[in-house]
Amino acid sequence: DSLPYHYDAYLVKTDTAGQLLFEATYGEEQDDYGLSLFSLPNDELLLSGSSDFYSFNGGKAYHIRQIDQNGEVLQEWILNQEYGAAGGKIIKTKDDNLVYSNVNDNDISSSPNYKRTLNKIDTLGNEIWKYDFLGNFPQVSIFRELADSSFILCGLHDNTDQNVSYGWLARLSKDGELMWEQE
Repeated sequence: DSLPYHYDAYLVKTDTAGQLLFEATYGEEQDDYGLSLFSLPNDELLLSGSSDFYSFNGGKAYHIRQIDQNGEVLQEWILNQEYGAAGGKIIKTKDDNLVYSNVNDNDISSSPNYKRTLNKIDTLGNEIWKYDFLGNFPQVSIFRELADSSFILCGLHDNTDQNVSYGWLARLSKDGELMWEQE
């Protein structure tokens, strides 16, 4: 906070010929980061990221902004304020809801395991389900919705005792229940 600057999310949209359609900066008085961008069928965008401004307990709040064709914010959701979260990817599901991954970092000092979750919310920001991944630093790097509306996830599990990382795969049901996982 003693620095004379802060970070904001910056978005540039061009047409297929590279002509500028809009450029916009999104952020508040403290650091805001853009982490994932998703295009909606109506030419709107979802920008996910994290924000220092909306959080407390020393973490970052997960932030989703719905942006129109001109770069104006139509709607925004501030999630996980109470925990602190470094947000990740966001997707729109077949049932027109949203799924995103995050890491809750409020207990880093008190526990060797970060709380990583996959979260499903409706378009008003209400939680439908949340799956907490337990174990040694599970990192959800990629996730996809499958034809049956279940989710396949991959990432890494870190073994801090041996200082190595293992590949990790899991599948969640459409209701957010663990079907299986493999390391």
